[in-house]
Amino acid sequence: SLAGDFVEQLRLVREWARIFPLDLDALTAEVYLLCEFQDYGTAASVGLKSLARFPNALMLRNNTAYALAMAGEVERASRVLKPILTSIAYAIATAGLIELRRGRIREGLQLYRDAAEAVKKEAPDVGYAAQYVAQLAYHLRLVLSELKLDQSPQIREQPMALPRLTSDWLDDPTFMALARRA
Repeated sequence: SLAGDFVEQLRLVREWARIFPLDLDALTAEVYLLCEFQDYGTAASVGLKSLARFPNALMLRNNTAYALAMAGEVERASRVLKPILTSIAYAIATAGLIELRRGRIREGLQLYRDAAEAVKKEAPDVGYAAQYVAQLAYHLRLVLSELKLDQSPQIREQPMALPRLTSDWLDDPTFMALARRA
C-alpha cells in the first residue's frame, strides 16, 4: 500500500504526469503532492503550465493559487484564484490563506470559517462534511505554523475546531499527510 509513503506517491504521480501530460488528474495530484512536500515553487510552476492547458480546472486552479501564495507570490495567487473564488469551498479557504499572507489575520481566519460553512453545504452527507472541515482545520494549522502566525497575539485560541472523525477517515492518506505535517 502507498498510504503514508508520500515520496513514492510523488514519484508515481510525476511519472504518470510525464507519460500522460494531458491527464488533468495527474497534473492536479502532482501540484497537490508537491505542496505536501512544501516545494511550493515547483508546485506553482507545474500548476501554471498545467493551467495553460486546463484553465477551467477548479482544483488545479485552487492548488496552484495555494502554491503561489505559500511561495510568497500573493498577488499572482489572487489573480489565479479569482475566476473560481465562489465556485468551491476550498477556493474560499485559499482566499483566506492569501489574506493571511497579506498580514490580514482576522480576514484570513474569517474566510477559513466561511469555507467550513460552504463545505458543509457542498458535502453529500454529515460524515463527508466532517472530513472536509477537518481538512480545512488541519490546513489552517499548517498555514499558521508555516507562516509563523501560530504565536501571533491575534490568534488567541484555536482558530478552527476539528470535528470528530470516524477511524476510516483517520486512515485516509490525506489525513495521514496532514497529521505528518501538523
